[in-house]
Amino acid sequence: ITTAYGGALAPFIILAQILFQTLQIGSNYWMAWATPISADVEPPVKGTTLIEVYVVLAIGSALCVLVRALLLVTFGYKTATILFNKMHLTIFRAPMSFFDSTPSGQILNRASTDQSAVDIDIPYQVGSFAFSLIQLLGIIIVMSQVAWQVFIVFIPVIAISIHYQRFYLPSARELSHLCGVCKAPIIQHFAETISG
Repeated sequence: ITTAYGGALAPFIILAQILFQTLQIGSNYWMAWATPISADVEPPVKGTTLIEVYVVLAIGSALCVLVRALLLVTFGYKTATILFNKMHLTIFRAPMSFFDSTPSGQILNRASTDQSAVDIDIPYQVGSFAFSLIQLLGIIIVMSQVAWQVFIVFIPVIAISIHYQRFYLPSARELSHLCGVCKAPIIQHFAETISG
């Protein structure tokens, strides 16, 4: 997060998501308030005003999503570029003894896996986590205004989630390590085959 521009983009990404969530909740409130309950009830606003305000809120939401996506892509691109440049600089300045003891397949496996993770996975996972957390907080705020009893359900759900997380993380780490260990000999064999 702090690699690209010293982390300066992160607050703007979060702000864009908060504005998006606020506009989404606002448009839902607007439609619930401005739409009459039945045909014999007088609507509080005209039909054109109802649509105009809803369209303005929808355009604001779309702009927030656009800004959020652009900032997230910029964040991922800059971070991946910095990692790529540092990785190549380190490999080119490594002593020959490093290449004697480390197979080229292992170097290629590690470089490609790390670069792929920074290019594709990490920005979207960080963004998805932040967006899901902000959306969850928005849902909790709206639901607590309607029915505060919802908090009684949240406590057991959070406890169950933490319990499952304790089992998932160690097994996911081991599986990732096993995948990396199994890929290195294949890439090494492929590199040796190409070089003759």
